[in-house]
Amino acid sequence: MARVFLGFPANALVESNAARLSVALGDAEFEGRPVPVHQLHLTLLFLGDGVHLNQDFLDFVDRGVTEATATFPWPALRLTRWVGLPDKWSPRAVGLGPDRPPAPLHRLYDRLAFQLHDLGPFPPKVVPHLTLMRPRRTGHWNRLPPVSVTFPLNRLVLYESHLSRAGALHTPLHMWSARRP
Repeated sequence: MARVFLGFPANALVESNAARLSVALGDAEFEGRPVPVHQLHLTLLFLGDGVHLNQDFLDFVDRGVTEATATFPWPALRLTRWVGLPDKWSPRAVGLGPDRPPAPLHRLYDRLAFQLHDLGPFPPKVVPHLTLMRPRRTGHWNRLPPVSVTFPLNRLVLYESHLSRAGALHTPLHMWSARRP
């Protein structure tokens, strides 16, 4: 039984920016557990908790994602604001988000939810975000520097997630890449 989701993994440039921005969080007196750089991702669609990972499940997800991404333009997402989730005043996660979620990302979510409807119901669309820290104590939002990080959406990954006291461990199970002409 597994907790599984679809997300976009960070590339090396995003990882190096995230390491720098984690320092900025510390400078603004945020305290907590930073997300290890090799675990950074943007979650797109949570597929379930307690999923039986068998070949039928993996084949079903592969067919659905392949169909849903056939016309996805694979854009880059600009992360330009600090976010606290579920809110800034009592966040369980602190990270970066876009000013406006791009329309192609919402269309991809809708296509995936349609293709994978047998696994649903799915939660409402989540504002795409890059979690940098799980805070124990919230610092000073006004001390955080302006941000602008480009996050290329060129790979989509099926992750299995295990929660522990040390944090979540996300293991890639399958990856779909941008198809360029």
